[in-house]
Amino acid sequence: MSGRSVEELRAATQQAADEGVDAVFVADSALGDAVTLVAALAVLTDGVLLGVRSTLRSHPTVVAREMTTLDHLCKGRALLALEPPFDAGTKEAMALCRDMWRRGIAAGEGPRYPVPGAVNHPGPRTAGGPPIALNATVVTPPSELIGLCDILVVAGEPGALGAAPAGVAVCQIPHA
Repeated sequence: MSGRSVEELRAATQQAADEGVDAVFVADSALGDAVTLVAALAVLTDGVLLGVRSTLRSHPTVVAREMTTLDHLCKGRALLALEPPFDAGTKEAMALCRDMWRRGIAAGEGPRYPVPGAVNHPGPRTAGGPPIALNATVVTPPSELIGLCDILVVAGEPGALGAAPAGVAVCQIPHA
């Protein structure tokens, strides 16, 4: 979701909620940091998932902490949507986020995201942490990553990529 102003972003979010949209996604933009923007939008809606589109410019353990805070602020409606490129670093990042959310600590030797032991307390409001989505509107993620995500975001028809693995929801958005 985008807008030329915070007011336009708020109006678009409210309209989406009124129309029964399941999720709203916000990326970093000229308006500011996506996590901060989504936190501000949380007060406008009650049932819409609030997604942060991330290219993992920050270390995944930092992203996991930010998403934990957001999950509390939006009462369990936070959603982390990872953007391409998808590679081995994406798999590593997903594992670190999940460890932060499920175990409260994450450690790893890398290779892309080494961390000796990042702590995440308190944990997220959502059991197991916010869902992780992969944005497949531009490029199809590798099947091993699709099997690790909770939601696959597709443009157009949900069946365009074939059947999603068991446990992976498909979120259809208008053509990107």
